[in-house]
Amino acid sequence: MNYKTHTLGGIATGIILNSTLFNTTSTITKATVLSYCILGSLLPDLDHTQSYLGKRNKIISKPINLLAGHRGILHSPFLYLILAFVLYKRIPVLLVISLLGGIFSHLLLDMFNKGGIPIFYPLSKKRYKLFEIKVNSFGEVIFDVILLCLIFYNLLNKSL
Repeated sequence: MNYKTHTLGGIATGIILNSTLFNTTSTITKATVLSYCILGSLLPDLDHTQSYLGKRNKIISKPINLLAGHRGILHSPFLYLILAFVLYKRIPVLLVISLLGGIFSHLLLDMFNKGGIPIFYPLSKKRYKLFEIKVNSFGEVIFDVILLCLIFYNLLNKSL
């Protein structure tokens, strides 16, 4: 999926977290959750030098790509579970959950992509996918429309 689809996934995740798990009236908290979800939704593609974040952070993106390639370690849910364990009690739980929410929205969306993701990397490089939608295809546009409908539905119901 492209960065626009991942961003929509991050926004949808942020709205869902705000309306369910965090259920707060604080605008600052809602904006923080949404921001971290969006950041998380783009982070796994830091391993690709031509991705939205990769182009803007080549000093980080190039070495990661050289060492692990695209859709390697940064597309492994296993890595993020370890990261959550390490970050737990070091930074606010709200930030950890929001960042991981965005990351897992990215990973889920990439499972609908032809390449899939290596769920158990580094233990196994086997990639898993749910569907085979090509990047920037009509199928991805359908995903974008579904995500936008979810976002607008939640906005209309004042759950943001």
